[in-house]
Amino acid sequence: MVHKEVGGRVPAPTTPMLDPHLPTDQDRAAVRFALAHLSQFAEQHLPLAVLRIARWRRLPAAELTDLRQELHQELVVDCLERAPLLLALPARARVGRWLRRVEHWVYHHRLTWANRRPQAEPEDLAGPPEAPGTSHDPLARLPLVFCGNGRVNLAATRERTGQRERDLRQHLRALAADLGHDAAAAAFWQRRAGEAFAGLGADLLRSSVALPLLGTHWRAPDVARRLTRLHRLLRRVPRGGPMVRVRTLLQRWRRQHRAGQPFDARQALQTAVALLPDAPAGWLWLAEAHLAAGQCRAALQAIRAARSIQRCPRSGQVLARARVLAARGRLPAALALVQRAAVRWHGDPRLRAAQALLGSAHRANERPR
Repeated sequence: MVHKEVGGRVPAPTTPMLDPHLPTDQDRAAVRFALAHLSQFAEQHLPLAVLRIARWRRLPAAELTDLRQELHQELVVDCLERAPLLLALPARARVGRWLRRVEHWVYHHRLTWANRRPQAEPEDLAGPPEAPGTSHDPLARLPLVFCGNGRVNLAATRERTGQRERDLRQHLRALAADLGHDAAAAAFWQRRAGEAFAGLGADLLRSSVALPLLGTHWRAPDVARRLTRLHRLLRRVPRGGPMVRVRTLLQRWRRQHRAGQPFDARQALQTAVALLPDAPAGWLWLAEAHLAAGQCRAALQAIRAARSIQRCPRSGQVLARARVLAARGRLPAALALVQRAAVRWHGDPRLRAAQALLGSAHRANERPR
């Protein structure tokens, strides 16, 4: 390079200035390593985090793919901006940081249920205003304040309206009834919970006690599937209002389950008949549980409760009464009861099988020793 003389002097050669904002090779390597960690996070942790947030925020399933892509892009930006910090963190702390960032982004960038309410179009507001108390929107009855997750903030709503908490809760119950969370919805969830507890009690009983009179046509007991259904019910049953009783029983079961003291068959079946007193199956299974515990009197009371229900199956109550007679050592009376029922309802295979079983047991007892 030829330097021209300036004022009789030759200037010293200059080196090009480096831009401090341009990434260096070390920064690029750090970004590559951070993106590699992010790829592992996106495969193992991000899908579960998105499902959990969607269940909590009640987001529709059609939005989950877009939400996962948006969150991944947000974490890519975090890797580009703070790659050295991410590499300096332990793996557990790095995963925790990204999970917190995911929750923070969803909270601040996703509309909550309250903000998703459709806004009125200008042409809808062209007419005269409605008179007070004539609004067709049930949410317009109270100036409700919502939390970020879409639930009502009772303290803030009480401060805004100046109402007592008792009056506010009464208004909210009326609002829930208008939106469908009334006695019919409570009866639906109560029946689902009662059926789940009855199924759990029946499977626990069948897995621990032999019940030959009931036949072998039942499906094999699956206690794990019953527990999964109860956990799913507890997540889906709405809170408050007429659902309080159902959630209280479900939460009591979960507390005992987590404490290592799970429900036995009788506890599960007693909860089932408390939720569904008009279901004969729960009472009949409860009678079997009492018999397994050696309580014939309690079993008879459960059988009487089942017989008082109009839809109680005839063969079920006959077999339950025969079981009580056999448990008391009265095999001839149990056999006679089943024989009369088999003659009256000759097409029932369960009665025929029970008659053969009791007959063989009776003949075995009559043999001379």
